[in-house]
Amino acid sequence: MPDTDKNSYDKIASVYAYHGSTAIESTVGPLEGCSYEDGTCNTKEGAAMVWTPEAQEKYRWHDNSTSRA
Repeated sequence: MPDTDKNSYDKIASVYAYHGSTAIESTVGPLEGCSYEDGTCNTKEGAAMVWTPEAQEKYRWHDNSTSRA
């Protein structure tokens, strides 16, 4: 018999990775041990996350400031 005492719901969230880092983060919590390229992750809390990985980074921060010596 299926487990009927658990609830499930959908929630829109963002999954992102910083340039040069293998770690990923989410707006709904940590995604430790997950890979952005996989497109799926089961969190320690039991949530299942699914996303479509983008092969190309959207933004890369550059420090174009100058300082006076």
